[in-house]
Formats: sequence, structure tokens, C-alpha cells
Amino acid sequence: MLEHRLAKLAAAAAFVLLVIGGTVNPTGSSLACPEPTLVCHGQLFPPMVGGVLYEHGHRLAAMTVGLLQIALTFVLLRRGRKRLGWILLGLVIAQGALGAITVGYKLPWFVSTGHLLLGMSYFAALIYTAFHTRPEPTAAEVERSETGGGDRGIERSETGGGDPGGSADGAGGRAPRGIDGPAAGHQAEVWFGDACYARIATLAADGSVVDGPHPIPACASPVIGRAFPAALRDALAELVADAVPAPLAADARALCAAAGVAWADLGARAAAERPGGFAVHAALWDRIAPLGLARLALALAESLAPVVAAAVVRRAAAITAPA
Repeated sequence: MLEHRLAKLAAAAAFVLLVIGGTVNPTGSSLACPEPTLVCHGQLFPPMVGGVLYEHGHRLAAMTVGLLQIALTFVLLRRGRKRLGWILLGLVIAQGALGAITVGYKLPWFVSTGHLLLGMSYFAALIYTAFHTRPEPTAAEVERSETGGGDRGIERSETGGGDPGGSADGAGGRAPRGIDGPAAGHQAEVWFGDACYARIATLAADGSVVDGPHPIPACASPVIGRAFPAALRDALAELVADAVPAPLAADARALCAAAGVAWADLGARAAAERPGGFAVHAALWDRIAPLGLARLALALAESLAPVVAAAVVRRAAAITAPA
């Protein structure tokens, strides 16, 4: 996702900035630019020779990090991660202020030390942000982890019980899937969030049905039938646009914002197109909303994205089809 890529890029730039900053003092270049501002000897791009190369190079790298942080904060705010976005922006502003104070007051040791510590703290915060915003594993990746070789990050008990590793709530609901069990064969299940919503059947190793098939139970969520308010649809449209292929993004955004979206009981489907708009499974609200509205928004967007993309393609095909 965009915020994850920006966080990784900003972290890489901050690491380079720390390395460049580490060359300034040992080369005696700390006061090569006497102004505690963005310019050096009155120029934004002075001749990069001698100590100016190290000191002003450090400032230019810092400006690059600052611009990346502004972009990252903007995206985090759009994604509902306001606290994290403002903290990161505050850290980079404070870091720039300490750098200016260091030059303006001729290198007081305690300010220089604080400048270094804050820079390392900001870099650590970016690493946390990159980890925190990493994409959830796809259904195929989870399946590979469960069924084969290497890293068995998700294991199940012999009776097909709980899922200690959890599954990606960002994918919302899933179609029935098979999960290995040492003696119980394969469980065909529907998952929403990080827990099994319904167990359809148990299959033996040869593919024969051991137990089931069982009907998917009706959802009794109190939000069924409620429509999304316009402001929520607009915010969701932006997330859906980020989740669909780029050529479809603009049309997907417009369609999702204009169409009605409501909670419904969709059985094994996480989302579906309905007359006049779209519907999402109410189980997403029941299971993911307690984990945070940001996670719910991402789950809704990733559930709606393939449905909205298919609707956009159908409409485009209908327009271009010969009469």
C-alpha cells in the first residue's frame, strides 16, 4: 500500500541522512554554512566544495526527508492513522529545529547530542511505521504457509480448531477454503476477520465428504440493512481506488462514491453488487470493528475492490460494445 511504500522510502532516506550527518563533525564541517537556515552563504545551491559539501549536503538530504515525511503524513491522515502521521511530522520538524539551533548557537554539545538522538528516534519511528503499515498476506500466501514446506506460520489442531497465527482481516471474507489437519483431513470454511465464520464440510484426504455439507448460518448483526453515510462512502472510495488496478482507479472511485453501500448478510461472500449499489457482509462489522476503524476501513476496501473493479469493467464493456 502507498503508506507502506512511502514509509520504507522515508526510512531509507533517513538512514542515508544519518550516515551523511555522521560525516559532518569528523570533517570539521559543522559550521561550513554559517546560516541556521536552508541556505548556505546566501545560496540554496552553493558550490559544493570543501566543508560545504558535507554540511550543505546534509541539509539537502534533510530537506528530501522532510518532503517525504510531508507526503507520508498526508497519506497517513487520509488512511485514518492521524496520530501516527502527526507524531512523525512533529519529530521531523523538531529535528530540523534542533539542527538550526546547533548551528545558530555554535555547536552546544547538549543540543548536538539531542539532535543525534532525535534523528535516531525518528528513524526508529519510520521503521515502526513501515512494519505497522505492511500489507496483510494474501489468501494464497496464507494457504502456502498452512499447507507446505518452510515456514509454517499457521497451524491447526487435529480437530480443526482455532487458528493461532490468525488470518488477514484485510481480505475481509473469503470463499470456502481447505485447511490441512493431520487426521481430520481438510476443512472447508468461510473466514471473516481472524476467525472462522462457518464450517461448511470436512473432506477426507481422497476428497470424499466426511462431514457436511452444512448450510452457512444466517448473520444476526444489528447493522444489516443500514446504508453507509455519504462521507463514509467518499472515504471508502479513496481506499477502493488504491486497491484496484491503476487504470480502473478513477472510475472505481467515482462509482463507489456515487453508488449506495449497505450492510447485508451475503453468506460466503464478503461483498456483492446489488441493484443501485453494493453490499458488504455485516460480519465484517461484528468481527473487525472492535479491532479499530482503520482496520475495518481497509477490510471493507479490500472486500469491495474486486466487486467494484468487475462492475467498472462491465460498464466499460457495455459502452464500447457494438450496437
